[in-house]
Amino acid sequence: MKKTENGLKKFISANLPNEGRGSCYAPEVVKLVKQKHKTNISRSLVYALVNDHAPITHKNKIVVEAIMEVVKKMNSDLRELNESIARESTMATA
Repeated sequence: MKKTENGLKKFISANLPNEGRGSCYAPEVVKLVKQKHKTNISRSLVYALVNDHAPITHKNKIVVEAIMEVVKKMNSDLRELNESIARESTMATA
């Protein structure tokens, strides 16, 4: 579990801002866990894991994996949006 815990901490510090960690993607994590694992989790568990207020146990590992998956997807979507905006602004100025 120590490896997973360290991996999550590094991932979070690299990919998420300090303010409002978990607030925008916690509902998506809850949905993903429910779809994939047929299990209900609370948004507060997501907040606790992300903000390092809950230990990462074997039971929480599926939540950690879901957090990482959702954040990667959101970062990818954001990158695509930024690239699209940049293309449009260069077309508008040309």
